[in-house]
Amino acid sequence: MPGSAPGAPPLDPLGREIDAYLTGLTTGGQFQGVVLVAQGGKVVIARGYGNADEHVPNTVFTRFRLASITKQFTAAAILALQQDGKLTVDDAICVYLDNCPDAWKPLTIRHLLTHTSGLVDYTDFASFESTEMHPTTPQELVERFRTFPLSFAPGTLYDYCNSNYVLLGLIIERASGITYADYLHQRFFLPLGMTSTGYDTSRGTIADGAQGYVVPGKKSGFLDASTLYAAGGLYSTVGDLFRWDQALYTNEALDRDQLDQMFTPALRNYGFGWKIEVINGRRRISHPGNMTGVATFFARYPDDRATIIVLSNMEYANVEGIANYIASRMFSPPPTPSPTQTR
Repeated sequence: MPGSAPGAPPLDPLGREIDAYLTGLTTGGQFQGVVLVAQGGKVVIARGYGNADEHVPNTVFTRFRLASITKQFTAAAILALQQDGKLTVDDAICVYLDNCPDAWKPLTIRHLLTHTSGLVDYTDFASFESTEMHPTTPQELVERFRTFPLSFAPGTLYDYCNSNYVLLGLIIERASGITYADYLHQRFFLPLGMTSTGYDTSRGTIADGAQGYVVPGKKSGFLDASTLYAAGGLYSTVGDLFRWDQALYTNEALDRDQLDQMFTPALRNYGFGWKIEVINGRRRISHPGNMTGVATFFARYPDDRATIIVLSNMEYANVEGIANYIASRMFSPPPTPSPTQTR
């Protein structure tokens, strides 16, 4: 089967239905990428569609930039440091940041994790798109927004903001004593066997990685991942993300107390690097990612132990819509009881 791992078992009826749906979207120019769906902890389908680059098909081994799916790993790193006694999420951020502005003194790590800090988002600035292809440093990113006043009193409102997670990356480096990339590699990726996951330091394309497209056949511009840093700079594969997903059901990555904090919703249902909602009666823990050339969506249904991972190297792909449709087929509503069955 094109795009599948060698020796992959035949698809069951649900897998065939999902495959037909994704094949149709790909044929219609609405999708290219890789999708993994699991139910009950077992993979239903994992397959690539369309091209990773010219004449190079997407497969389950293709590495994709994750965009904001990165945030869950940044949040997990903070919780790992808390677990190890290096910090707490209610610490003031200025303890860990050099030249901390007076306006930031009320801010805690929790405010950053939950997007309730009031910081302005530097990726919303008009200058961001024109400079996103140029390498930068985390400190230079901070200089872009450090002089702006807070937009609201910390903890009173939710406002999704990449600046929060840039600061979290610096806090991870200060508390751990090593770089953000090295900490994630040593703490999570290496022990969990996530051998195709890392921080993107490429100046062109990732080895075995997908080229970004606007739509099929039209390549996107280049975004240097250093301009997103801990807010969006990782790459991975569907297989590695599924390994991570399964580890979050155990104590492999973090102990239960830390996981409970990660998955507790704050304002607007945002926890630590994840959104926690009830969709059609089912608890869903999810996060999207969007950047130049990329659209991603990672959804977990923990009460059903179900997972939907959609990684697309096409920035206009409706990845959340794809995930929602797959969920609707996976969780088909039960048949309506006939009158003779009701009491």
